[in-house]
Amino acid sequence: MKRFVKTSMVALLFILSGIATLNYFVDPYWCFGHSYSFNQYQKGSNERQQKTNQLYFGHKKYNALLLGSSRVTYFDKRNLGEHVFNYACSDLQPKEYKAFIDFAIHDAKQPIKTIYLGLDFYGSLAYGIKKFNNPTSYGETTRSQFYRYKLLLSIDSLNNSMHNLKKLKKKSLDTYNRENLKTPPRLFGTTDNNSSFKILEYSRFQ
Repeated sequence: MKRFVKTSMVALLFILSGIATLNYFVDPYWCFGHSYSFNQYQKGSNERQQKTNQLYFGHKKYNALLLGSSRVTYFDKRNLGEHVFNYACSDLQPKEYKAFIDFAIHDAKQPIKTIYLGLDFYGSLAYGIKKFNNPTSYGETTRSQFYRYKLLLSIDSLNNSMHNLKKLKKKSLDTYNRENLKTPPRLFGTTDNNSSFKILEYSRFQ
């Protein structure tokens, strides 16, 4: 019986170590920031949480934010010529902007001076909107104790890690790389992702 228990414990430890190692190196929730050839294709499984994690745990400093809905996630932030963090997310609504701006400035300690808004008609809809958590909850989750280390043993993280590895094999479109740049899907034979909306800029008032 003792031998069985020891063998089971060793096997369990081996499995958990394997899961944690895979989740760490693939990093599907963007908590660690390392970049390897095999984690370059990242599924946007929960963009609000992933981008909040990246902004908080990352070592880069940004002086500008880009906010908007899914259309803006495809915009190449490098076209703006600044150190811009693309905080756009699928179905992101204007009423959510303040919470993400506050998090970037006050919690992630980013020296934000400029905010770009990618606006489209979607934000004006008052019906049919997909429900998301309170926008402040993503920052609270990121700041919670041992959050990113708990994710190493998360089944959701494991599923996303495996999904990302499959995307790498297929070189899938509609995925993020480790620099938060999203490859657009092929629409009507083009990958032009900068013509579907206008970027409006305003400076943050002190």
